[in-house]
Amino acid sequence: MILYNFERLIEKYGVNCKLVRKGEGYWLAGEYHDGNLIETEITGAVVPISEKRVQNSGGSYKQGDCEFITTQPIETLGTVHLVHNGKTYKLEDSTDYSDCADFNIYVARRVSAFDTTSSRKKESNA
Repeated sequence: MILYNFERLIEKYGVNCKLVRKGEGYWLAGEYHDGNLIETEITGAVVPISEKRVQNSGGSYKQGDCEFITTQPIETLGTVHLVHNGKTYKLEDSTDYSDCADFNIYVARRVSAFDTTSSRKKESNA
Protein backbone atom coordinates (compact mmCIF):
# COMPACT_ATOMS: atom_id res chain seq x y z
CA MET A 1 0.00 0.00 0.00
CA ILE A 2 1.42 3.37 -1.02
CA LEU A 3 0.96 6.01 1.65
CA TYR A 4 2.55 8.91 -0.20
CA ASN A 5 2.16 9.77 -3.88
CA PHE A 6 5.05 11.86 -5.20
CA GLU A 7 4.55 11.14 -8.90
CA ARG A 8 3.00 14.57 -9.67
CA LEU A 9 5.72 16.36 -7.71
CA ILE A 10 8.49 14.51 -9.52
CA GLU A 11 6.80 15.17 -12.88
CA LYS A 12 6.58 18.88 -12.03
CA TYR A 13 10.24 19.28 -11.03
CA GLY A 14 11.64 16.41 -13.06
CA VAL A 15 14.04 16.78 -15.93
CA ASN A 16 14.88 14.53 -18.83
CA CYS A 17 18.13 12.64 -18.44
CA LYS A 18 19.90 9.74 -20.10
CA LEU A 19 20.86 6.48 -18.46
CA VAL A 20 23.95 4.99 -20.06
CA ARG A 21 25.02 1.44 -19.36
CA LYS A 22 27.46 -0.83 -21.05
CA GLY A 23 25.95 -3.89 -22.68
CA GLU A 24 27.33 -7.34 -22.09
CA GLY A 25 30.67 -8.02 -23.74
CA TYR A 26 31.56 -11.19 -25.61
CA TRP A 27 34.52 -13.33 -26.65
CA LEU A 28 35.23 -13.86 -30.32
CA ALA A 29 38.19 -15.91 -31.55
CA GLY A 30 39.96 -15.56 -28.21
CA GLU A 31 39.58 -11.78 -28.12
CA TYR A 32 37.23 -9.94 -25.74
CA HIS A 33 34.95 -7.28 -27.22
CA ASP A 34 33.28 -4.70 -24.99
CA GLY A 35 29.53 -4.42 -25.12
CA ASN A 36 27.83 -1.51 -26.83
CA LEU A 37 26.64 1.49 -24.83
CA ILE A 38 22.89 1.39 -24.23
CA GLU A 39 21.21 4.77 -23.73
CA THR A 40 17.68 5.16 -22.36
CA GLU A 41 15.70 8.28 -21.53
CA ILE A 42 14.49 8.72 -17.95
CA THR A 43 12.70 11.47 -16.04
CA GLY A 44 13.47 12.40 -12.47
CA ALA A 45 14.45 15.19 -10.12
CA VAL A 46 18.14 16.01 -9.77
CA VAL A 47 18.73 17.42 -6.28
CA PRO A 48 22.14 18.68 -5.15
CA ILE A 49 23.44 17.29 -1.87
CA SER A 50 23.43 20.07 0.73
CA GLU A 51 26.71 21.66 1.80
CA LYS A 52 26.09 20.61 5.39
CA ARG A 53 25.65 16.99 4.35
CA VAL A 54 28.85 17.17 2.28
CA GLN A 55 30.76 18.59 5.25
CA ASN A 56 29.36 16.00 7.68
CA SER A 57 29.98 13.05 5.37
CA GLY A 58 33.65 12.74 6.24
CA GLY A 59 34.67 12.94 2.61
CA SER A 60 32.27 10.37 1.20
CA TYR A 61 30.27 13.06 -0.66
CA LYS A 62 31.80 15.71 -2.89
CA GLN A 63 30.47 19.11 -3.93
CA GLY A 64 29.37 17.91 -7.39
CA ASP A 65 27.43 14.85 -6.15
CA CYS A 66 23.64 14.85 -6.15
CA GLU A 67 20.59 12.67 -5.61
CA PHE A 68 18.39 11.43 -8.43
CA ILE A 69 14.76 10.90 -7.46
CA THR A 70 12.56 8.95 -9.85
CA THR A 71 9.43 6.83 -9.90
CA GLN A 72 11.10 4.36 -12.26
CA PRO A 73 13.24 1.66 -10.62
CA ILE A 74 16.79 1.45 -11.98
CA GLU A 75 18.88 -1.71 -11.91
CA THR A 76 22.28 -0.47 -10.68
CA LEU A 77 24.19 -3.74 -11.08
CA GLY A 78 27.24 -3.04 -13.19
CA THR A 79 28.11 0.49 -14.16
CA VAL A 80 25.20 2.84 -14.79
CA HIS A 81 25.80 6.50 -15.63
CA LEU A 82 23.31 9.35 -15.55
CA VAL A 83 23.86 12.22 -17.99
CA HIS A 84 22.21 15.55 -17.18
CA ASN A 85 23.12 18.99 -18.60
CA GLY A 86 26.35 17.63 -20.07
CA LYS A 87 27.48 16.29 -16.69
CA THR A 88 28.03 12.60 -16.07
CA TYR A 89 27.21 10.91 -12.78
CA LYS A 90 27.69 7.33 -11.66
CA LEU A 91 24.61 5.91 -9.94
CA GLU A 92 25.56 4.08 -6.77
CA ASP A 93 23.54 3.72 -3.62
CA SER A 94 19.79 3.54 -3.78
CA THR A 95 17.06 3.93 -1.21
CA ASP A 96 13.86 2.10 -2.02
CA TYR A 97 10.75 3.74 -0.62
CA SER A 98 8.33 1.47 -2.50
CA ASP A 99 6.84 0.14 0.75
CA CYS A 100 5.38 3.53 1.65
CA ALA A 101 5.81 5.76 -1.42
CA ASP A 102 6.18 5.60 -5.19
CA PHE A 103 9.78 6.74 -5.70
CA ASN A 104 13.41 5.70 -5.35
CA ILE A 105 16.41 7.85 -4.48
CA TYR A 106 19.81 7.16 -6.03
CA VAL A 107 23.11 8.77 -5.06
CA ALA A 108 24.68 10.16 -8.22
CA ARG A 109 28.42 10.73 -7.92
CA ARG A 110 29.99 13.19 -10.34
CA VAL A 111 32.45 11.40 -12.62
CA SER A 112 34.59 14.36 -13.65
CA ALA A 113 34.67 18.11 -13.23
CA PHE A 114 35.79 18.37 -16.87
CA ASP A 115 32.87 16.60 -18.53
CA THR A 116 30.59 19.58 -19.14
CA THR A 117 29.55 20.56 -22.63
CA SER A 118 30.97 24.08 -22.19
CA SER A 119 34.45 22.75 -21.35
CA ARG A 120 34.37 20.55 -24.47
CA LYS A 121 33.54 23.60 -26.60
CA LYS A 122 36.47 25.53 -25.10
CA GLU A 123 38.85 22.64 -25.84
CA SER A 124 37.70 22.37 -29.46
CA ASN A 125 38.11 26.13 -29.98
CA ALA A 126 41.70 26.07 -28.69
